[in-house]
Amino acid sequence: MFKDLELLKKRRNKTSIYTAIYENKKVIVKKGLREDIEFEESQKNHLIEEGYIVPKTLKILRDNSESSLVEEFIEEEMLIESILNNLSGVYINDDHLNSAILFFKKINYVKKCYDLKKDPFLDLCDSLNSEDMYIRSLVEKIFLKINYKKNLVLSHGDLTPFNISKTFKVIDFEDVSNYPMFFDMISFFYSYIWFPEQNLKIEGPYLLYRMSERQKTEVDSFLVEKIKRSGLDIELEPLEYIQYNILLRGVWHYLDCQEEAEFLDWRFNKIKEMALSVGLLSV
Repeated sequence: MFKDLELLKKRRNKTSIYTAIYENKKVIVKKGLREDIEFEESQKNHLIEEGYIVPKTLKILRDNSESSLVEEFIEEEMLIESILNNLSGVYINDDHLNSAILFFKKINYVKKCYDLKKDPFLDLCDSLNSEDMYIRSLVEKIFLKINYKKNLVLSHGDLTPFNISKTFKVIDFEDVSNYPMFFDMISFFYSYIWFPEQNLKIEGPYLLYRMSERQKTEVDSFLVEKIKRSGLDIELEPLEYIQYNILLRGVWHYLDCQEEAEFLDWRFNKIKEMALSVGLLSV
């Protein structure tokens, strides 16, 4: 049925993702439990309603308890590759930044809370060891500040330049769930700060690019305007809401990290540093 099947990755839920040739086309094949595959397909369709551009589903093949989803293969390079090939020194190119802002202007956030039983942050927090209760306490304090439960919307959950193509087609729907409104946008623009500079010689992924102060001002102005127009139910200034979501992004990276202890320590200390800067927790 599939030719040249080649494994790309295995997900936490044991879904396997392959490239293959199907009906003379290069495709992505996702194989897993039927309920996982069909849930992902339904969530992907909801993201389309929000304004996201996603790969087309070509076919779903069902075999008892398992299914295979055949999806369009995105031929173009990922946005991260385009960014790194066109850096302005160490900074992201203005053209890429402006294209991202134009893309996010079209995102609607009309879908509210599909399944409140699934909470990506608390699910990860539940797996923490007792010595990591700092993180759990921090997450709970952020939730209070941003009025978490009242401001959840269906979101991609891991929207960074690694998971979006240069024409802004979104891939990798493993983490689609309910997140605070604008979490995707804030993650996209600010996830880079959760990686150490290469000169620190910490084993693991390192900082590949950054935004200049001028670019940060432009992004913050865009996000602030979006937040003001959204009717978001918060008693915070928009810039405070942005900071808390940047911090949540760091927590997400920390909890989902598979790197060595030195890298985890760096990220944990970065989280504590930012928490202190916004007045949430003492050391």
